[in-house]
Amino acid sequence: MNAATCAILAGVFPLILIAIVADRRGIHQGLKRRSWYRRSFVGTVAACLLGIVYAVIGVQVEGFKGPEASLLWILFTVALLAFAASIVLSIATQENAEDQFETEAERTSQMPALAEAP
Repeated sequence: MNAATCAILAGVFPLILIAIVADRRGIHQGLKRRSWYRRSFVGTVAACLLGIVYAVIGVQVEGFKGPEASLLWILFTVALLAFAASIVLSIATQENAEDQFETEAERTSQMPALAEAP
């Protein structure tokens, strides 16, 4: 891994971190209260912050070789997987909200018909 790759990763880690933190607002409150979500969120933020620091060090020392490079790629993979999970949870929350809205609309449209029945 050369210094250019480290520089690119040093620029991508903050974007992933900002996206995960901003996307957190769109996730259902019930999911955010679960312990697995809290632990994974803290782990993701830690991986992103450590990845930023490690990538900047990689730029300064003209890249990494061997296990050091593998560690940076592992941190990047963790950040990307967490970002993908965050997107999936956000989409699931949106789908759930739409389903609840449609169910409520069906109930309210059926109520007058039930009231008119003998």
